[in-house]
Amino acid sequence: MTEEPAWKQYERQIHARLLRAAGGDGKAEVTFDKRLPGNLSRVDRQIDVYVEGQFANGIVEGTMAVDCKYFDRNVDVKGVETFIGLVEDVGTDFGLLVTTKGYSPAARERAAAARGVKIDIVPFEELEDWRPEVLFCPICTDLDSDRAPGLLYLDPVPAGVEGQELATGIGRCWTCSSVSMRCRCGILNTLYEAEEGEWQECEGGCGVEWLAVEEIDRKGVPEGNRVAFRADG
Repeated sequence: MTEEPAWKQYERQIHARLLRAAGGDGKAEVTFDKRLPGNLSRVDRQIDVYVEGQFANGIVEGTMAVDCKYFDRNVDVKGVETFIGLVEDVGTDFGLLVTTKGYSPAARERAAAARGVKIDIVPFEELEDWRPEVLFCPICTDLDSDRAPGLLYLDPVPAGVEGQELATGIGRCWTCSSVSMRCRCGILNTLYEAEEGEWQECEGGCGVEWLAVEEIDRKGVPEGNRVAFRADG
């Protein structure tokens, strides 16, 4: 019997982890190697792992396409744009690109600018402990409402950002586009759109200040977030 290749084992283990994260209570259906019709391409598209139903602790309901990259090199911006095109073609609510290695700075920025698309690095040996994390947007989430909550992922603060060591993560809500950051003190801070471009104090009172601006290219397409952090003393 031929041993299954490592990349296929990686896909199967991510499928198993997502199935476990969905709670195993029937609220979400997690399918391995799913084919969906392309709304734009008019051809069937292959999805490594497809999630449908309730996930993110059973509160969010929707569909998610997961692409698994068993690479020995970083995912580049071309790979991210290919995945964004796949998500748009099949019309899922969310997209998760999981890679063993890492991603280029341009790839990270491109993914951050695409609403509903997330890149996550999951080395093969860490799969057993991996669970996709979703946070709810403090601005547009109302769990007492029938409206779907706003979701966001916090990505690591990119190297080279001013005051990088003062924050542990930065992300933009998929629904309302507000920016959130987790301060080194552990407090999650969120900016309203009108507050972007102005220095804001951490709500934890630790003395950290932060600034965020969504950068737009000449065609009006979001390219990512420009952020900076500073502290008293």
